[in-house]
Amino acid sequence: MFFLIHKSILNKFLETLTKSLTKLHFGKNTDVHADYGTILNKEVINQVSTFFNKSKKNIIYGGKIDHINSVVYPTIILENNLLDYDYFEFSSPVFRIYAYDSIDKLISFYQLPFQKEFKMGVSLYGGLQIRDFLKKSKFVVAWNKTFFDIEHGNKPFGGYGIRASHSIIHNKTRIHPILVSQEIQCLTNNIKMV
Repeated sequence: MFFLIHKSILNKFLETLTKSLTKLHFGKNTDVHADYGTILNKEVINQVSTFFNKSKKNIIYGGKIDHINSVVYPTIILENNLLDYDYFEFSSPVFRIYAYDSIDKLISFYQLPFQKEFKMGVSLYGGLQIRDFLKKSKFVVAWNKTFFDIEHGNKPFGGYGIRASHSIIHNKTRIHPILVSQEIQCLTNNIKMV
């Protein structure tokens, strides 16, 4: 996961995040008290290892991988250039931090070509101008909330990018937040029963 943090609060954010990561509990994937566990897909371990090697100079906390037991330990990567974003899905407790100094940089980030496919959710704290821009650009915004706060099991959820959520019914792709039961109903209504 990645965080976009204003430079004015970067040090405080990193200090708080680091303290939180030192308290995380490793355990078996069946342990309800574990904060993180083993990675089930060995290819993910290899991909994260390659990414860590490439980003070695930017790792400010953690960076350890136990290849034998398939564990990626909590890691913070302080990235340099928000507008040179290289998408990578870690499936691990890895935090990529980007510092920004202006709303214009944030807007430029959310206009990068890769964002068109994603248009996922954004948890945003503060920033009315960027909130309005994101909503207008069809991002799902949890404003001053987390997605756990806004997710509702009986309402569509996701985003407006094909990699965020979509359905394909009769070879027609619909890109929008999804409620599985609603998609099944659409499919059922479009099928002529014999």
